[in-house]
Amino acid sequence: MQPQIFVIGSFIMGLTIKVERLPVSGETLTGRGFHKDIGGKGFNQALAASRAGGNVKLMMCIGKDDFGKAAKEMMQKEEIAADHVFELENESTGCGFVSLLESGDNAIIIDAAANNKLNAQMVRSAKDSISKSTIVMAQLEVPDEPVEEAFILGREFGCLNILNPAPARRLSLNILKNTDILTPNETEAKIILGHSPHENISIEKIAEQLLKTGVKTIVMTLGKEGALIITSKETKRIPAPTVKAIDSTGCGDCFNGNLAKALSENKTLGEAVTLAVHAGSYSAQYLGVSKGLPNAEQLHQFMNQFQNSKS
Repeated sequence: MQPQIFVIGSFIMGLTIKVERLPVSGETLTGRGFHKDIGGKGFNQALAASRAGGNVKLMMCIGKDDFGKAAKEMMQKEEIAADHVFELENESTGCGFVSLLESGDNAIIIDAAANNKLNAQMVRSAKDSISKSTIVMAQLEVPDEPVEEAFILGREFGCLNILNPAPARRLSLNILKNTDILTPNETEAKIILGHSPHENISIEKIAEQLLKTGVKTIVMTLGKEGALIITSKETKRIPAPTVKAIDSTGCGDCFNGNLAKALSENKTLGEAVTLAVHAGSYSAQYLGVSKGLPNAEQLHQFMNQFQNSKS
């Protein structure tokens, strides 16, 4: 039976507009290229893992509205199990507003809405599904409580717990000590430890502090520079291929979903991170998140292009 990936998810409908620069306070800017895209970190990660060929169960909360309906339709289309999707009365489905710069960089504001209602009791109701999983993956567009409960259950059933700590906030030791693989970028790594994002502190020092919390492995994402695998024994850099970036929205989610899928297949951490780095780079070439999440064949061909260019 194919290994199961259980995602503690979130759903955010992304509303994107292209701008030449970000507005200053009180200013109205004219943008262009408005488009709507299904997303949310948890949903994107589940979708990325499923597209890659993973067997994914997704837990999340949505409202009984048009955005929630779109989420369910997408799950059905992508063959993601919806057994643990909670439709809530009198709650809006999460939404986000993305200002996309010409460089491909972005600024995002979200209203998590129904995502904030996910709780430990809901997670416990999925105990049977978690017990049949090999990977439990979470992010921080939901409260700490369901993440902590899922990771406690994950440890109980021998799952590998992966946490993408975004959007970043200070985290409890109980979550960190139950995290097997933490996937922050440098700024997120500072924030979850209680540092200012602007604090001048080396990656080595941040990693040392994170490992002391009980986190087993850190996979620090470095954008176009790739990623660092950091354990108590070694630090290894995994470079990223050079691509023309159009939209960086969702690249981290693509990375995490493909990382989980690869690890569910018992690939080594180095192999899994290499695959995930290429998946993130692939995603950056496309406008909107869902279009940039590759299936297994697309990613294989993309990776072969770079292998062939080196030979």
